[in-house]
Amino acid sequence: MTVALVAVAGALGACGRAVLARRRPPWGVAAVNVAGSLVLGVVAGLVLYRGLGDRTRLVVGVGFCGAFTTFSTFVHDVVSADRRLRARYAAVTVAGSLLAAAAGLALVSALSTR
Repeated sequence: MTVALVAVAGALGACGRAVLARRRPPWGVAAVNVAGSLVLGVVAGLVLYRGLGDRTRLVVGVGFCGAFTTFSTFVHDVVSADRRLRARYAAVTVAGSLLAAAAGLALVSALSTR
């Protein structure tokens, strides 16, 4: 049952990425990766501070976010981007994704201490 739920969540994540990432390339991919990182940060916080179960963690984290975010497209965009855009695009995507994941984790942490 868990595998089927992961597959369904993955299909939803992939469809969401397809719709959102094609807007304003390559920045659509950056936005998708940052948003997915925020969700993963929240999931990590729920696991750490609220005892989120393995099934939900797998369905949301691995299924949905795994298919929603895309490292391969990010790398393709970096390599194929205009030379002037490469470093800025890579920096914004990586830094934004790390900050978003940290923000999601911090949010759950702050809400859990109340």
